[in-house]
Amino acid sequence: MALSDYFQNNDLTQKALEGYSSFVSRIGWPVQAKLHLYRLAKQVFESADANEKKKENFKTIYDDLKANYNVFLDTSRERAKHWHWERVFQTFTTECLPCARPSRITLMSDLENPSNLVPLMDHLKRLVGIKEKNAYPIMVVSKFSHFFNPSLFPIYDTKVIENMVMEGQFIEDWTSFRLASSVGTDETSSFPGLWYALHYILWASHMIRNSGRNLMGTFADWFTKQVGNDHGVEDMRLDLSGYYATAFEFIAIGAMEVERQKGL
Repeated sequence: MALSDYFQNNDLTQKALEGYSSFVSRIGWPVQAKLHLYRLAKQVFESADANEKKKENFKTIYDDLKANYNVFLDTSRERAKHWHWERVFQTFTTECLPCARPSRITLMSDLENPSNLVPLMDHLKRLVGIKEKNAYPIMVVSKFSHFFNPSLFPIYDTKVIENMVMEGQFIEDWTSFRLASSVGTDETSSFPGLWYALHYILWASHMIRNSGRNLMGTFADWFTKQVGNDHGVEDMRLDLSGYYATAFEFIAIGAMEVERQKGL
């Protein structure tokens, strides 16, 4: 099946989410841990709390992504040169506001419209130096940007998203989307990999915008049940129903797992 089938058919969406649950339980990606980061990020990027409190919570997010999500490791498993947490905080809270949560730009928006595409490209360019790298630091940018605005920026990683989803199980879907896109290529970019990062976001938007009517309700229900009442997830349910980038990541990985299991 095509990846789009899992976004358009509610029964397949359910199967994909079950597949995601199976996959992450096997590799040790607890959903509860991500919920904790969402709570902190909501306070940092949405609340009217004092700036010092926001900085304190952002540093917790930064340290977690650094320790548990390997955002600053290079291919040799050594720490690469990267921005201090205060510079990352400053950049997101002062320079990236056109793509912040209050901007209302989400994966449901027409991201190829210049009014959305220009600030999205500007956001990606402003973060090019967050980690010293020969190519665009797509993984690091995606993970910090995701918690900055989980309605717009899906998480990207090489091992699962790139190798198993985009260049693996759904390579035909990904390739055909990129070839059909009217938005630029890396051949015209001074940042190798920048357009790849952009096309990944546009691909996620394409899936979400062409999804079934109850996709986000199904996702929020599943997430709530997955986490359980002990974690007080109910107060986050409304937010979850708008976390389009989270839904895309989970369903794409889960669909990959379902299709993989078919072939065993």
